[in-house]
This record gives sequence, C-alpha cells and structure tokens, in this order.
Amino acid sequence: MGQLIALNQTIASLGLPAAPSPLQTESSATKTEPTTPQPWLGLAVRWTLEAMASCRFCRTSLRAISGTDGREYPQPCLDCDAAVDRWYAARRHVRVHLSDYPAWRQLQAVPENRLALQALQSFSRKPEGVLIARGDVGRGKSWTVGAVMRSLWLPRDPRRSWWGRIERVDEVAFFSLAKAAMDDKSLSPAVRAAVTAAKRADLLVWDDLWSQPPSEWRDTLLYEVWDERRRRGLPSLITTNLKPDVGQAVSARRVESRIYGGASQVVIGGPDWRKQ
Repeated sequence: MGQLIALNQTIASLGLPAAPSPLQTESSATKTEPTTPQPWLGLAVRWTLEAMASCRFCRTSLRAISGTDGREYPQPCLDCDAAVDRWYAARRHVRVHLSDYPAWRQLQAVPENRLALQALQSFSRKPEGVLIARGDVGRGKSWTVGAVMRSLWLPRDPRRSWWGRIERVDEVAFFSLAKAAMDDKSLSPAVRAAVTAAKRADLLVWDDLWSQPPSEWRDTLLYEVWDERRRRGLPSLITTNLKPDVGQAVSARRVESRIYGGASQVVIGGPDWRKQ
C-alpha cells in the first residue's frame, strides 16, 4: 500500500492522473449509471396496487390484513362477496331446476312483441306493481316469464341479483292439488302451505290465470291470495289467455278488481310456437 502511495506521488509530480486503488476499482465496477424513470411505470404500479387493494365490483378501498404467512392481503368486500355467493347459488339452481328457462337473447322478438318485451325486461330490472301478460295459446307467455325470472336471478352484475323469494304458481297444478285435498285430508297442509307461499312471496309469478272454471271455491282461494298481496303492495307477474270477466259471481268480481286494479297489461302475439 505504501508503494502505491509513493507511486501516486511520483505520477502526480509528473502531471499524470493517479492510479486507482483496488477498493476504488471494485466499487466502480459495481456502480451502474442512473436511469431515467419511465412515467408509465409509476402509473402501472399504482393501478396494480389499487386493483389488489380494492373490490373488483364496486372498487371500494379495502383494508389489508396480515396473513398467516406474514404477507398483507386485502380484506374482501363483504357486500359484494355476499352478492356473488348468492349469484353462484342461483346459477346452480337454474342449471338444475330451470334449465329450460331462456335468456333474453334467446327470445324471438316478433315485431308486435317489441313493446311487450321491453315492458317485461323493465319489470325484470325492478319488479313493481302487477304486470299481466296476455296472449293467445302458444304465443310464448310462460317462456317469456321464464326469461324474467332468469334475469332476476342471474343478472350480468351479481350485485343486482334479486334477493327476494320468487314463487311461481301454475294455476292448473295449484287447483288440482286443492281438489285432491278434498278427498285426501293429508294433502290439506300442502295446500295451505302453497296458499301462504303465494300470499307472502316477494314476487309472485302466476301462470294461466282463469284456467280453472268459475266456482265459489275457486274464487275464495284466489281472493285470499290476491287480497293479501294487494294490501302488502307486493309485485306480481301474471300470464293469461282468457278474458278477466270469467265468472259472473260477486266473488269473481272481487278477485278481478284486486288483480286488475292499477295493473299494467302487455299483449304477446306472433305465431303459435308449438306448431312451428
């Protein structure tokens, strides 16, 4: 080391640059030139961190929590997490039990059905009041109502899925069960449960209204259901291919008044799809 210092002094006296020391040579070898930071890199890093620390649906900022491995993980958004769980549960239900229910893109909208489909699609976004879909036999009323139910359960945005309970009643099957209960008293609890479910459902879908022939017995059951729903202000969706004046008894007019009073009506036309 002393020899290197004496050499540097001799070189300095001659006006030449000094020889570098081994430490300087090592440090200079590892030293890199500073690079100009790229502006897009900071934005990409920030967007990535925001995406990792926010809900992918509502973009709410999430509080990071420490995992068992010592790393930081964002806390899940509880509201969206519950909605997504509900959406997946509804999808499993539709695939198993309602596989024949179409989506809107599958409906063949003939020109005379455009307004009806628009009204039904609007109802599927926000069910309110009573909507009656009228039309001749085979026009696809029940099929279209199935699309409404599918849209309520499986919207594109899981947060908009219908959280209420939907009860679908086929009037023919409903009164067949009620008739069977007259002979078999063990079926009476099932009839009472069906009536209660129809009265209290968050959304009632009643298929083929007025298909049961007029009778005081029929009107009594219908009045019990529709009077309760009207007083509670619960939304309902009805399909029928018959005129509302079926039955001339006072009880029938009372039922008709509670169903059609303030209800909106759409007409579904087109060909008989069963004959296509």
